[in-house]
Amino acid sequence: MYIIVEENNELKELKKTLIKTEHKIQEVDNRLQEYDKVMKKKIQLSSDKAKLLREAVKKKVQLICKENKMEYAQVKSKLFSIIYRKIKSQYEVKTYRELPEYFWDTILEDLEKIRINIKNL
Repeated sequence: MYIIVEENNELKELKKTLIKTEHKIQEVDNRLQEYDKVMKKKIQLSSDKAKLLREAVKKKVQLICKENKMEYAQVKSKLFSIIYRKIKSQYEVKTYRELPEYFWDTILEDLEKIRINIKNL
């Protein structure tokens, strides 16, 4: 009987230790996930990707002008401003160069999806 009680106590202690270890592992995992999010946001566009983004935005502006029968030279500055503002606000950055390269494909998809109400120009 004494041996069984002693084994139960040892099992209880082992269980407590395992639970503490699980909690510590979970804390570390949570910190790693937060760090991962921060790092993904911090990695900025390379100069090549920034150039490709500028070209993609220019094509988007030209497409909008063509679709709405507008003169590119007259509205390009407004459209560039609107498009860059939408992209930057979506990724919570101050300049387009700070966009996370990690999300490059998503950024280009989002650029394609952008719709602008031309009446507001």
